[in-house]
Amino acid sequence: MARSKKRIKPFLEWIEKEWNKQPDVRFTQLCVSLNIVPNTPGGWFYQEEYNLPENFEDVRKFLTWGTYGKGGKTKLKVAYLKDMDKDHIEACLKTQETMSEYYREYFELELEYRRRRKKNANSLDK
Repeated sequence: MARSKKRIKPFLEWIEKEWNKQPDVRFTQLCVSLNIVPNTPGGWFYQEEYNLPENFEDVRKFLTWGTYGKGGKTKLKVAYLKDMDKDHIEACLKTQETMSEYYREYFELELEYRRRRKKNANSLDK
């Protein structure tokens, strides 16, 4: 079941309203102050809009995923993509039908990245 597109406009209007209250802040600072993204040392807070990470090595260090655990019964836990278990990433790709293409692409890249690292490590052992 897809989520309603009607939810997008009110969310964007809320962000616009909040940003207009403090127009000098960076977009990423706004997202942190609104608890859209976590405030982690060296994370999003000081990123300029034009300087957000584009290459995979950087994105995997900043991209976060929140989970309430299997069945949604635990307290929200947020993890960086680089720290997520392989099984969790695979389960998200399989079960989260409304996952954005952006997240889907980086989750798949993370799995491929780990496969290549494992393969390279195994070839060095020989």
